[in-house]
Amino acid sequence: MNKISTVIIAMLLLAPLAAPAITMTSPNGGETLALGSSFPVTWTATGVTQNVKLILLREDNSIYEVIVRDLAPGGSPYNWTVGRTETGDAPAGRYKIRVSTMDGGQKDVSDAAFSIGAGGEPPPESSIHV
Repeated sequence: MNKISTVIIAMLLLAPLAAPAITMTSPNGGETLALGSSFPVTWTATGVTQNVKLILLREDNSIYEVIVRDLAPGGSPYNWTVGRTETGDAPAGRYKIRVSTMDGGQKDVSDAAFSIGAGGEPPPESSIHV
């Protein structure tokens, strides 16, 4: 092997690898979704090999319930029945969605809250917390 080949191989071996990343793209805040309608939840995953889960969060980022687990990292979009979780339906209100690897190593959350309302109507004022 000549000197140039050795240098090129060393550079390739020492080059930093891109860290795995996952990014929530939709819903990402400000949307009003009709309870029970179908909505495509989307995310991007770069270098992620582990399956992912979608978690419905309250507006303050506390966990409400898991929507679905064990999706392929490239499984975007996931056609979500708005409000549906593994244990039932969430009430009208303001929420975010977190996409994360099953072990939580890579994750991202909607940038801002979106609203779930009956028939596309905004949630009642009493369910909006600031």
